[in-house]
Amino acid sequence: MEALSLTTSLSSKTQRKVALIISLANLAVFALSIPFGRTAGPTVAAFLPAFLTAVFVFDVLTAYLFYNQYRINRRASQLALALTYLYSALIAVPHALTFPGVFSPTGLLHAGSQTAVWLWVFWHAGYPLGILVTLWLEHRRNDPYTEQGAKRRAALGGPAIVLLVTGISLLAICGHDLLPVIIKKDNFTLLITSGVGVVVWVINAAAFACTLFFTRGRSVAQLWLIVAVFAMWLDVTLTLFSGSRYSIGWYVARLNTLLSASIVLLGLIHEITALYVKVARQDQRIKHQAYHDALTNLPNRTLFSERLQSSLQLAAERDEKVAVLFIDLDGFKLINDTYGHDMGDLLLVEVAKRLSSCVRAHDTVARMGGDEFTVILPHTKRLEDAEMVSERILNLLREPIRLQDHHLHISSSIGLSFYPDDGTDTLSLMKNADIAMYKAKESGKNQSFRFQGGTSK
Repeated sequence: MEALSLTTSLSSKTQRKVALIISLANLAVFALSIPFGRTAGPTVAAFLPAFLTAVFVFDVLTAYLFYNQYRINRRASQLALALTYLYSALIAVPHALTFPGVFSPTGLLHAGSQTAVWLWVFWHAGYPLGILVTLWLEHRRNDPYTEQGAKRRAALGGPAIVLLVTGISLLAICGHDLLPVIIKKDNFTLLITSGVGVVVWVINAAAFACTLFFTRGRSVAQLWLIVAVFAMWLDVTLTLFSGSRYSIGWYVARLNTLLSASIVLLGLIHEITALYVKVARQDQRIKHQAYHDALTNLPNRTLFSERLQSSLQLAAERDEKVAVLFIDLDGFKLINDTYGHDMGDLLLVEVAKRLSSCVRAHDTVARMGGDEFTVILPHTKRLEDAEMVSERILNLLREPIRLQDHHLHISSSIGLSFYPDDGTDTLSLMKNADIAMYKAKESGKNQSFRFQGGTSK
């Protein structure tokens, strides 16, 4: 059985609709920006460092989330996806440092005029290539690694990406004269005519087509990955169309990069929250089942004992009394034998409702098993108050119960014990209430008896 993870959780119909709406909205913005794509925009110096910092943070967090999914499922495709986002995050750093006009007029690290644009090429070609590798690994034999094998590959993969980005950065910085000229005075025309931009565009188009065709957004991660790759493809398309830096199309393309970097992270965070809520609800369900009777939904013996112990501790601190009622149904066995267990179960459910209607909201009615019930009455000021509750229960249970066209008649025998008069712990109070209940049965049933000083009255 495969471990539950973000990469294996199936996407819902609602999630697919949201992803489609986001993609269509992105496509609409792209289409609306085309007529103004080549229009020169303002040169905002603070835009690029803020934008690249955000991309770096988003991609690092996404890489970390996918790496943790890899730790769970130990599959090669998930490691490839984590390393792809790590690559995208790391290469944004030299791109920011060498971009003209950000930290210096010509860029830091002795960057040449071609350095930043070639880093953009390696970035926007490397990310979709990483996605294609992920898809290839996903659709070949993708059995989990052993735990040691998974650790070894992760230990090699991370440093390999760092070395790859370092090598690419050194090539773009130190060897920029060896690379073809693809930009002149912030103009991207050569990026297209040289064929370099076209190759980047084709790789992104292939990554989007393959992600959509092979995954169909079946899992949550795959769904948001489609949106991210689509945004990156629009980014490349608009960048090439805009023709120059700081044009309207160039700015909109950068927003597509930001969407591509953030949408998977936001989708995974939403899924983490959904999984947390699901686990929390399951935990609540398990706890409820552990502490409640399955038939009547009343607290069971375990929860009754815990609540009684808490009530006694509070009563000791406040110098209050606590009453315990032990209730046994009279004539239940006859009804059960006559009408069957199903009718007996229905009767117990109705009795539970009637008992609950006789007490206050902070009192506890519990089913101990069979036809035995107990009641805790904390904050009892007078013993007579508890006796009034027991009398109310006796009267209500005497009334006929109609179930499936049958009028059933039962009664109850009730034993009462009080803290601290009849015991100072749960065992003694329960034992003495039980003794009093049997005294009520022996005396003719359909009545309540109070335990006192070793006798009942």
